Parts: sequence; structure tokens; C-alpha cells
Amino acid sequence: MRDKMESSLQIAKVTFKEIMQDRVLYGALICGILLMAFSVLVSSLAVIKKDRVILDFGLMVVHFFCAFIAVFYSSHVLAKEKERKTIFLVLSRPVTKLQFLLGKVFGVTQVVFVNWLMFCLFYLMTLFAFGGGFSGVLIWALVLAFFQSILLACVAVFFASFSTATLSLMFSLGVYLLGSNISQIRFVAEKSESNFYHTLLDICSYIIPNMEFFQLGLNVSYGLPVSYLFGVVGIIYALCLSAVLLLFSSYFLMRQES
Repeated sequence: MRDKMESSLQIAKVTFKEIMQDRVLYGALICGILLMAFSVLVSSLAVIKKDRVILDFGLMVVHFFCAFIAVFYSSHVLAKEKERKTIFLVLSRPVTKLQFLLGKVFGVTQVVFVNWLMFCLFYLMTLFAFGGGFSGVLIWALVLAFFQSILLACVAVFFASFSTATLSLMFSLGVYLLGSNISQIRFVAEKSESNFYHTLLDICSYIIPNMEFFQLGLNVSYGLPVSYLFGVVGIIYALCLSAVLLLFSSYFLMRQES
């Protein structure tokens, strides 16, 4: 068991180093920080509650760019290995496909964590500098944004296990957008007069990962409290669904190899 974990951690280490050398990562980081700085300019145009503009806009930036980094690099990690043919070299050793995928996801997760931490620090400093408040719901919102990124990384790896990097990126972004509107999909399903569309939309709302668990924008804006249990359930949901997606990914990777 220890040897298996060491193999995954070694793959994660190599993946982390490769991604940290990529210029796209630093471009995304700079764009995110500039957008947060832009929120200060926008808040100066607001008539009332200028700190709320920074609060809402900054949280949106953290969500979006962490999700983008997770999806973009998770979509490309397998594609690069396939192009270089190194995936066959790695899997020829006593390394299972699940260990290989775990290592890749761990590597991407480390990259996301570093960027998430930098986004959060800059966001909180900007918020405090312009009179913003600090609350427990804000911390939960930032923590759940990170676990949403982990889930999206696994979604992207899942699609990349049987498709190209471009298709994986498109599918993953589609899941992110649809998953962020699960309540609207269910609302349309209830209002639909067709039994077929009602059933179809209802099934989709349960199959697509519910990203609304991790998006507490309204709670943060209006200061609505979030229970400790809600946050823990959201984290468990992300980790369990990520594990299921990795299992399916290893299966499709095995079928593709054979």
C-alpha cells in the first residue's frame, strides 16, 4: 500500500513541476489578480456598499479561475502523455491506471491549491483594505470553491480518458455551466408539459454533478449563515464523486489501451 502511494505521489510531483513551468498558468494568475484589482475600480463607481461589489466580484474571480485552471490542465495532462507515448512507459511498470490517474489529479490539485491560496490572499487583502468584513460563510465559500475545482479536475480527467484534450475541455466546461444551474433545470422540468422532456431534464439534473453545492455567492452577499454540516456534506460530495469519476476513468483508459 505504501509503495502504491509513493508511486502516485511521484507522478504528482512530476505533474506539478511540469504545470508550474507553463506560461498559461501565470497568465491565468495575472488575469485573475487584475480582475480583482478591476473590482476596486468598479466599486468606486457604486453609489452604496462599495465593499459588496469587491466581495461579490472577487469571489466570482476565485471560483472561475480556479475552475479554469483545474479543467484546462486536467484536460491536457493525459493528452500530453499520449502524445509523448510516455503513458505506455509508465504503465509498463508496476503502476496501475488508477495510481497513474491519482498521481495526475494530485499534481493538478497541488497547482490549483497554490493558485487558490494566492487568489484568496489577494482577495481578502483587497476586501479588508476597502472596508470589507470577515465572516464564516465567506471562508466556507472559498473552501468549497477549492473542492469544486478538485471535482472539476476529475470531471476533465474522466472525459480525457476517452476523448481528446479539446473535447474534454469543452465537455468539462459544459458540465460546469449546467451543474451551476441545476435548480433552473429542475424548474424547467417541472414546468414542462411534455412528459418526455420532464423525465429527460429530471434525469439530467441528477446525473450532472451539482455545482450549486459549492457556490455560496448569495449567502456571502446577504450574510446568510451556512451550517457546518452543509460545508462538510459539500466536501464529502466532491470527494466521493471524484473517486467514482476516477474509477470510471481508469476503466476507459484500460479499454482504450486494449
